[in-house]
Amino acid sequence: MRIDSDVKEMTLAQLRKEVMRLRGAFRKELNSTGNRRCWINLLQKLPEGKAISPLSIPREVFLKNCEEYQKRNTK
Repeated sequence: MRIDSDVKEMTLAQLRKEVMRLRGAFRKELNSTGNRRCWINLLQKLPEGKAISPLSIPREVFLKNCEEYQKRNTK
């Protein structure tokens, strides 16, 4: 099966359900890992993230969050 070939066969209702599932999973990951500021480029893809500017985040906060994320995922 080719990657994403299943999407071509989905109905509109199925696509909506899939979008909601993926958004929910994405938000859960961002909120549970505390790395929202590290993954700013991905957060901006969500409707609520469009107004977020990477320049509005203090450099120290951004780097601290990225470092904490890396520590959690390299154990």
